[in-house]
Amino acid sequence: MKRSTVLLLLVSLLFVAAPAHATLQCSLENMIVDWIWIDGLGPLPIIGQEQVCYDVIDVSGSVPPDGGGGVPPGGGGDPGGGGYPPPGGGGPPLNPPTMSVDYVTDANPHWLLMGITYSSNTQYLRLRKNGQVIDTIAPTTQVSFGDLNNYSESFYQLTVEACNADGCAEGGTNMYRTPSRDQAAGSMLVLYYVPMVDENGTPYAAPKNAVFTHDLRGDATVTSYSIATSGDRNGRVLHTGSTEQLLWNDQLQPPPAWGGFYYIYPWWGGVQPYEEDPCSVGSPFFPFSSGNCGYLLDYASPSNSSSYGRVEDISIGLPGFPNPIIGDRQISLWGY
Repeated sequence: MKRSTVLLLLVSLLFVAAPAHATLQCSLENMIVDWIWIDGLGPLPIIGQEQVCYDVIDVSGSVPPDGGGGVPPGGGGDPGGGGYPPPGGGGPPLNPPTMSVDYVTDANPHWLLMGITYSSNTQYLRLRKNGQVIDTIAPTTQVSFGDLNNYSESFYQLTVEACNADGCAEGGTNMYRTPSRDQAAGSMLVLYYVPMVDENGTPYAAPKNAVFTHDLRGDATVTSYSIATSGDRNGRVLHTGSTEQLLWNDQLQPPPAWGGFYYIYPWWGGVQPYEEDPCSVGSPFFPFSSGNCGYLLDYASPSNSSSYGRVEDISIGLPGFPNPIIGDRQISLWGY
């Protein structure tokens, strides 16, 4: 045998008999471990963690550079393999919806609406008030949060969630309901009569003037939002009540019997009177008072939230005699 042939055979034997080393590498990986069916939602994946191990084999000198004739670099099967799901996987990528809140409208104060835009993979919408679920509905571009009269606190967080089996996207608005008061006063003079007797003992009715401060307070709730509004703001101002008083200082002046009305310009048009009832209020600046109060829940026109109180009739002194009013029988409030 030639010398060159012997050398070639020795080199080949060394190449085949080179030592091989294998190491085991393990890690916890997220993957779908089961599926659950929920009515209305379809199949939902249950995600868990499992330990996955791979043999990393190093055969020194026995694997050509192209990976042929042995185990591919990285091991575990075909190049880039490792079984299904792939390392670090857990199934196909999640695809939750996307959404945005476009506006809120209280054009009808008894039907608060929120306008939204959502992706086509949305399966249902979930409505929350201060974090509590209040409704679950089919996808729609306008969702209702009901009557503004049902919101008696000063702050609310209203949220819409667009959901499918992979998750939810959310958006919403803060609602602020702020108490407000307007007040004005004027002077009112009322002619009345008291019984007298002349020097001959003949009775007669003597005229006198009753001087009153006519005081009016109007109460309202003003609603605002943290996002843009759409349409008329008919729900912005809610008139909630009135306090109308006649105040005086003269202890000899008899108390009046009178009736008053409180007038507003409601969101549905026209002028609306609310009759006031007797109430006890008083003032720290006057020792004597007579009050009438109105209790109402009506929303003001977005173009006119003003109001006024009016003494419609008054009776003081001797019955059967006229009581003409001079001065401010009507007091106006500018609005909110």
